[in-house]
Amino acid sequence: MENEEEKIIKEAFEKIDDFYDVTSPNHMTLTVLLKDKKEEYKKNLRKELITFIFVAVASVLLVALLIMKVPIVYFIIQVLSIGIAIIYTYFGRKNHIKEGQNL
Repeated sequence: MENEEEKIIKEAFEKIDDFYDVTSPNHMTLTVLLKDKKEEYKKNLRKELITFIFVAVASVLLVALLIMKVPIVYFIIQVLSIGIAIIYTYFGRKNHIKEGQNL
């Protein structure tokens, strides 16, 4: 009984192998794909590094200005916070309305 089931399974796999012609990629294709992935990876790392450096510099400058107690910094922080809150609320509602229309 088990022998027949194994034969049926093997025949099914052989049919699948015959139906789908699967070839392994050659060395050159793999090299090109790997090169493309490496370039994309380096690009993403570069973007993350630039973002990190920008945030770090901005944070250090902000802390330095806050330590010196420059009043304009407090005003700028308040204006930016209110602006970001308004923009976030606007886009949040806009996306929420779009989701409701898609349903």
